[in-house]
Amino acid sequence: MIEVKNDDVREVAPWPQRTGGVSFWGTVVTMFNVFVGGGSVVLPYAFCLSGWLFIPVLLAVGLLMGFTLWIMGFLLDSLDSRADEMGVPRSQRDWGFIGYIAFGKAGRFLFAGCMFFDLAGGALVLMSIVIEQLPFLLPIRHSATAVLSCILAILFCLLPKKAFSWMAVVGMASQLFLVLGLVITGVQLHTLDETATDQVVLDLSGLPRGFGIALLCFLAHSEAPLIYQLMEDRRQWTKVVVYSMTLTEAFLLSFGILGYGFFGSSVAVHCGQYWPRFRLAPFAKCFECILGGRNYLWPLVEAACNPSPAAGCDH
Repeated sequence: MIEVKNDDVREVAPWPQRTGGVSFWGTVVTMFNVFVGGGSVVLPYAFCLSGWLFIPVLLAVGLLMGFTLWIMGFLLDSLDSRADEMGVPRSQRDWGFIGYIAFGKAGRFLFAGCMFFDLAGGALVLMSIVIEQLPFLLPIRHSATAVLSCILAILFCLLPKKAFSWMAVVGMASQLFLVLGLVITGVQLHTLDETATDQVVLDLSGLPRGFGIALLCFLAHSEAPLIYQLMEDRRQWTKVVVYSMTLTEAFLLSFGILGYGFFGSSVAVHCGQYWPRFRLAPFAKCFECILGGRNYLWPLVEAACNPSPAAGCDH
C-alpha cells in the first residue's frame, strides 16, 4: 500500500488480519474438539475391523484432511479483498462463498447444500449417541432423554460464537475423562491377566469400513470456515491446522491402540447384552457401553454383573 503525503512517498504496512476474535490456542482447542468428538469412541472398533495396519490408514486420512483444511484457509484468504468489495460479512465467507466465486449461483447452492447435509447428518448421529448413552448415567427413560437432548442442543445454538473455545475445553475434558477410564480399565484387565490376545495385523475384508470410520473422525470441514473467520489473527491458520491435526492424530491413535490392545475383538460387543438394568457405578457402565468390551473398574461391578464372554467382531 502506498500513501502520498506532502510530496513524500512512503510504504505503509498492509492492514493486519487481527479482528479481536478467538486467540490462536483457543482456535487450536476448538479444532481439536471438533475432530475428536463422537467419532473417536468408535476407533477401537475400526481397529477391530481392520487390524493393526489401520494405523497408517488413519495417519494418511489425517494428512489428507489437514491438507484440504489448509487449502480452505488459503482460498478464503485469497478471496478476502473480493469479499470486501462485495460487502460479504465474515460469517458468510464460507464454502458457499467459495462455490459462488468459482461457479456462480449454482456453485453456491451446491457447496452450501453439501455442507448443510454434512452438518445435519453429523448432528443427528451425535444426538442419537447422546440419547442412547444418557439413560446409562441418569435414571430416565429414552423418550425423556430425547426431549432433554433436543432442548439442550437448541440452547447451545443460542450461545455466542466466541463461546466455542470454552465449549471446546469442556469437550477436551470429557475426552481426557474417557482416556483415563480406558487406562484404568486396561490396568485392571492386565492385573487379572485377561488382556485380549486375539488382535490381527490386517483384515482386508474390514478395511473399507475402517476407512469410513477414519473419515468420520476428521470431518470438520463444515465448521472450519466459521472457525477460521472467528480467529483473531487469520495469518496463523497454517499453524492452527498443523497443531490441531498433530494433537488429533496423537489422541486418536492412542485411544484406538489402547482400546484394541486391551479389548481386542470384544470392542464389537454392546454391553446391553450382558449388563442388567441397574444404576450401580454409572461411570463404569457408560464407559463399558462406549467401548463395548468388558469392564473391570471395580470388583463390585463385575461381581454384580458377571458379564458373559464377548462374541467378537462381526466382519
